[in-house]
Amino acid sequence: MRAAVLTFVVVMSMTAVARAQEVPEAARPIAAMVRRGDEAGALAALRALPEATRAHAALRYLEGRLAERTGAIDAAIEALGRAEGDALPTAIVRDAQGRRARLLARRGRCDEAEAQLATLDRLDAIERAVRAECALVRGDLAAAEAQLGREASADERDVDAFALRMALAEAQARAGNRDRARDTLRALWLERPEHPDAQHAADAYVAIAGSAIEPSVEERVDRAERLSRALLHDDAVRMLEGVARPRDRALAARLLHVRGMALFQSRHAYAEAAEVLTQSAALPSSTATADAFHAARARSRAGDDAGAIRAYRALVRRAPRSDEAAEADYLAAWLELRLGRRTGTRAMERFVAGPRAATAPRLAREGAWQLAIDAFRRARDRRAYLRAAARFEAYARMDADVLVRGRGTYWRARALAEGGDRAGAIAAYRQALHVEPLHWYALLARQRLIAMGEEPGSPFAREARDESAESTSITLPADVSLLLALGLDRDARERLRSQERTLRAQGDLHAVADAFVRIGDANRAYRLTAQHEALARPALRGERWVWDAAYPRAFESAVGEAARAQGLEPELLWGIMRQESAYDPDALSYADAIGLLQMLPSTASRVARGLGVRFEREMLFVPEWNARLGAAYVRGLVDAHGVPLCFAAFNAGGHRVQEWLARAGERGVELDLFVEEIPFDQTRNYVRRVTTHYAHYLYLRDPSRGWPALELPERVAPR
Repeated sequence: MRAAVLTFVVVMSMTAVARAQEVPEAARPIAAMVRRGDEAGALAALRALPEATRAHAALRYLEGRLAERTGAIDAAIEALGRAEGDALPTAIVRDAQGRRARLLARRGRCDEAEAQLATLDRLDAIERAVRAECALVRGDLAAAEAQLGREASADERDVDAFALRMALAEAQARAGNRDRARDTLRALWLERPEHPDAQHAADAYVAIAGSAIEPSVEERVDRAERLSRALLHDDAVRMLEGVARPRDRALAARLLHVRGMALFQSRHAYAEAAEVLTQSAALPSSTATADAFHAARARSRAGDDAGAIRAYRALVRRAPRSDEAAEADYLAAWLELRLGRRTGTRAMERFVAGPRAATAPRLAREGAWQLAIDAFRRARDRRAYLRAAARFEAYARMDADVLVRGRGTYWRARALAEGGDRAGAIAAYRQALHVEPLHWYALLARQRLIAMGEEPGSPFAREARDESAESTSITLPADVSLLLALGLDRDARERLRSQERTLRAQGDLHAVADAFVRIGDANRAYRLTAQHEALARPALRGERWVWDAAYPRAFESAVGEAARAQGLEPELLWGIMRQESAYDPDALSYADAIGLLQMLPSTASRVARGLGVRFEREMLFVPEWNARLGAAYVRGLVDAHGVPLCFAAFNAGGHRVQEWLARAGERGVELDLFVEEIPFDQTRNYVRRVTTHYAHYLYLRDPSRGWPALELPERVAPR
């Protein structure tokens, strides 16, 4: 229990090593092992060094860190205790002392831990938690209860408040306050159901009370709602299984709402969700209209589109001024269009021109798009294509966003071309080229122009600027340089980020971005420059630094090696990486997708077996492994689907891409239309964005040539 408060999982990342003069040369190969995640090997290599070298304070610090990570706590305590001296920056010495105190407490050596803490100024949240737990160990129950209660209620980011509350219950029980301990555990079980140790609270409650926690219906609903907020929808459904509908109508409505939404969000029980949410919507409550809306959505996702249309229309009649009415009105019309009903066009036109669309600009734009693309698909003669072109033009004017302007302008050109207006089509394609340089629709427009025998010209509407002013150079802080030299790159990134305000006072954006590039923090460099105006101009002369920061060659050695092993371009992996994790090796999604390429452990495990590699989940936080496993997975998708449909398969699954292609028949369908008809908004946008990222990376190989060497297929078909 106490170990849960004090245990830290730190994950390695790979970057170019900034050499620190204080570190012996012998540390360089060891640092490389640390970056690869081979902590046991690095520790063994460190211990094999001559004693005179190993005794260096920086290497003692590294030995302590590695021993801690590999579970050799006593060795870590000893090594960290010797990590002192002028060779270490003050911040590193302070970190070593704080870590040593925490490890002493884990070993139950609280007298030594408290003595160490007494030498430190401004204890952090974890160190204060150590002091509170040590009070519990030595039997000072009053002090332990007071301190644990205070630290648990603070709920600091670096401290597991759940474990502190468990320790608080222990202190209360040992002090004879069994009722308070029972209340603490009961509240903890109810309030933190998402915690992986929630069952421990229930077990501890049984040990004290002699019986299991028996929540009321309202408490079950509260707990299920918390589980759903933590995206544990299946657990929420199980929490409410077998709960009888209460007589209290308000509570009954809430029970049905929470259960219905958990079923809906679990994504595999839409028919049942529709039934439960329909029951909830029939009861008076603040969620009745929202429940009716989601009941209709669930019907559609369960395959009952006709029933969904009726349910959407009923909601609009029942609650015409509700927040849900506009979307219900739009979705009903959209489904009619999708089903090919004759009334679909009229229904969508009424929505777009009606008062609800005025309150929902996004839906108005989507409605205008659906009318335009439907008119294009149905067109059979020149006049019909020109009418579609007019609809696309109106759509393009509805928003300045590139996905609206670029999309509308490109498809206007397509419609004009099909309608025989060659000059108008060429002009519209040229306009689409420059909505945003190298964007998905610009790439499509370029290829259409070439097919028409036209020279597309430069991808940039603006010229490159002359040389920019020289940037101020920033010297990396001593602690950051040392951490890099030891291979502790994640720590280096965190420390430099904590000092970013100081860096900004020392240099301009160029210098600050360069500092993050130098330590391998591609994520921060990208976020500092992603919206820079220079990205609208060629990556030439003095503005190339902006492009290199905004499109970093993140973890270049690891990604390059992984790409070469699979016969891929590293730019392909960087394009996916930019969209998936923004180059953050520690990224973790709600679905447990991990690291640079957001690999699911289940997928990575299957890939690892194919490579003959023993897989562990933590490997995905190591850039080298994430890139290696991700590249092998992407190779299979490229072989099966090609570019850019491999991106759709990466996002939605290869089986779905095959299903969508199968609908097109053996002759296939034009790529641009296929992407527009991908039924998942997320996947459709993913293909467009990742292809755009990929094109930018290919462009940076040789900006002087203009357009990147990327040819998209005109048509796609089942393979």
